[in-house]
Amino acid sequence: MQFVYLEDCGKEVVEIRGEQYNHIFKARRKKANDIIKCRNLKDKNLYSYAITSIDRRMAILKMLDSISLEVKPKRELELFWCGVESKTIEKTIPILNEIGVSKLSILMCQRSQKNIIYDLDRLKRIAIRSCEQCGRSDLIEIEVEKRCLKELLNNHNDIVVVDFEGENRVELLKENSRFLIGCEGGFSDEERELFSGHKRYKFGSEIILRSESAAVATLSMAMF
Repeated sequence: MQFVYLEDCGKEVVEIRGEQYNHIFKARRKKANDIIKCRNLKDKNLYSYAITSIDRRMAILKMLDSISLEVKPKRELELFWCGVESKTIEKTIPILNEIGVSKLSILMCQRSQKNIIYDLDRLKRIAIRSCEQCGRSDLIEIEVEKRCLKELLNNHNDIVVVDFEGENRVELLKENSRFLIGCEGGFSDEERELFSGHKRYKFGSEIILRSESAAVATLSMAMF
């Protein structure tokens, strides 16, 4: 663990209760007088806090010092992902966060599983735990896209579509920062008609990738 996330990090004195208390003192087994490194994932600072007192439900931390130490992706990468099962998103969030994706937008496409409800608070907690482990100082932004696919493509002509009918040109990944990944089963013929005017990329391998594998592979190559 590179640091502990504290929402109120930056204050001289911080009270820890509830879930944060359980995470620090039951899961991480911190004790009185321990010094912990903390971030709030909003500013660039890495804070040092001393645990001054602990009781059964609450602890008090006092700030010792802070340094400006930004650890974030060199490129701003954005992923538009056609909706897949919530559990698939949940297991992929840590990887996308570590790769350095700045923003994940989930949208419904024709072959997306219907009636999926995404718990954005849970997804945020998963991303926070990922930051604690990998050291990233900012947090991947996650949203459910309200625009339909047609409106999205009309508003962003720089989106690269990852599709079986695209071109195997790695420079499309190196030179662009917004990517659209289909759900399981890919895009429908009707949706492909919307791709006119957009760059399309395909993987050279004949192996068929799952949606999450395509997302991770695309962003992994684009980050370098």
